[in-house]
Amino acid sequence: MSDPLQSVSVVLPTRQLDHEFEDHCRQSQGWLERAGSHCVVCRPSPDLPEAFLAGKKRIPVLACAGSIYEAWNLGLAKITTPYVYFSTVGDQIGESDLLGLLATARQWDADVVVSRPRHRGDTRSSRQAGLRLWPHEKAMRFLGLKKERLLSSTEKRLLALLFFEGSMLGSSASNLYRTSSLRSRPFPCNYGHEGDVAWFFIHSEDIRVVFDPRWRGSYRHHPVAPAIRPGRQKNARFLRLWRCSFPAEALTGFWEKLLQGQRNAYAAQLGLERSQKRTGPGAVLGGMRCRFLRKWHQWKTRQAGRRLLLSQPKS
Repeated sequence: MSDPLQSVSVVLPTRQLDHEFEDHCRQSQGWLERAGSHCVVCRPSPDLPEAFLAGKKRIPVLACAGSIYEAWNLGLAKITTPYVYFSTVGDQIGESDLLGLLATARQWDADVVVSRPRHRGDTRSSRQAGLRLWPHEKAMRFLGLKKERLLSSTEKRLLALLFFEGSMLGSSASNLYRTSSLRSRPFPCNYGHEGDVAWFFIHSEDIRVVFDPRWRGSYRHHPVAPAIRPGRQKNARFLRLWRCSFPAEALTGFWEKLLQGQRNAYAAQLGLERSQKRTGPGAVLGGMRCRFLRKWHQWKTRQAGRRLLLSQPKS
């Protein structure tokens, strides 16, 4: 019987072929050598080798001077197997989890299977991640998922709007993609590190997305300096992107009200951030008001979303 992992290729994006990258490949060696094909995408350097030796496998090395998603797309262009897994340094997946993603992808004929990563690494960041569910985890909880589900067109459109502050793909360390789907719909490279967020907004209507609430793989958190932590201004453009990603005639009435509710919640968030930069009693009261308004608008839009889902015929 053929090895099912032969239908999965692995793209390994990295900044440099250092000890950390070697250790990552060594930890993945149990299944990495059995994958259908491999590709390392690395930052250019004068001594960059043509291949990297991982166990008994010689993995081709490509140079990419562009952004993270340019590297992913470059590696993807070299893949020929039906499915592709992105193995990022420090994020690990076991053979059983990878086989589980593959089985789910085949069962549902999915373009992407999205599951939940186990959080590990920096104590402070991991604790914060545990306290604040990632957007795709909030979406799974919102749907009440107990097992994997193929998302309907309404669910994909609704979840992207309700939880627009982050990626519906979570971490690709716990996802599996259909190669042909990503080839025809590459990750956008003009959204910085939020290319996966934009990808779901732009393409979710055209692809088969399966949410799996089980834990698959792990995501390593890194401490982020407050000075370089991204602001929330990006959310304004994602609301605009959501609006532009669907036919205008499909987003009248109910959907326009939901969009306005999320705009109001976002405006309250910006007001809260401005209040937190001020000092004095007025700033505290203003912050409390903005926090209440944000939660109020979010609650209203999510309640409306629940009513919409309840009105949909059961599949």
